[in-house]
Amino acid sequence: MSKHEIGIIRLKFQTIDPKELVHISISPFKGQIEEKEINLEISVPEMSPITADAEKICWVLTNFIGNALRYTPRWGKIRIRVTQKNGQTEFSVEDSGYGIDSQHQSRIFEPLTGDGEGTSKGGGLALAISREIIEAHGGTIGVESHVGKGSRFYFIVPVSVI
Repeated sequence: MSKHEIGIIRLKFQTIDPKELVHISISPFKGQIEEKEINLEISVPEMSPITADAEKICWVLTNFIGNALRYTPRWGKIRIRVTQKNGQTEFSVEDSGYGIDSQHQSRIFEPLTGDGEGTSKGGGLALAISREIIEAHGGTIGVESHVGKGSRFYFIVPVSVI
């Protein structure tokens, strides 16, 4: 079993600018974004740095961005946004992709499992690990989606854990 499967996540906290986290997370996808001619909108105003495990936060953002690219058609739109208020920082990745049926949204952050009848439940291991990482930071994670209109994946973490 991996550390994630048994609920043990070791965090290495550091102070980091949210804008830097976004730029690190986008960099592996620049070629795909150009190839699919995606309209990428990034909104990260000047804000307070956060205390977080940068590598793990980038992993979650990279997962969200990769999923958005996978499910957004050519010439679609992806918006990455970071906001802060009341000691919380919210990161979100919104796409103009296919969307997720409401009946599947409640289980999207659960590990993918079969029900014995050929159907699967949950969103796969990556989104389940993302949830564990964000919860280990004292945060929350979620999705808003409408079929045919796209999805918005987001997480909220405290500005400081100290």
